[in-house]
Amino acid sequence: RKLPSYISSARTIVRLWWFAQYICLFLTTLRQTNSSLVDCAKDAYVTTLEPHHSWGLAFVTKIAIHTCCTRNFFLEQMGVTSFQKTKVLTDNFKIVRDKLESFCL
Repeated sequence: RKLPSYISSARTIVRLWWFAQYICLFLTTLRQTNSSLVDCAKDAYVTTLEPHHSWGLAFVTKIAIHTCCTRNFFLEQMGVTSFQKTKVLTDNFKIVRDKLESFCL
């Protein structure tokens, strides 16, 4: 398969917007619930990214999500000692998401 001679900036911005939506929902769910990391990641994926993926990619992604580490290990590796830090991170991602949305819509 021959690759295109250019990379579409518009397509890249839309995909980055989708990713920002996923991160915002994932971090919000992680902060506001006691759900496992797997549940937070899967719920955010189903809501934000799955509608844009083929069934095969969605299937593989859901399987991969089940290999996530524990919630506490994830937060520890992120250097998060309080949920206030995740709120700041979420708020910053929301700014990026909203700016990208203004380009996409």
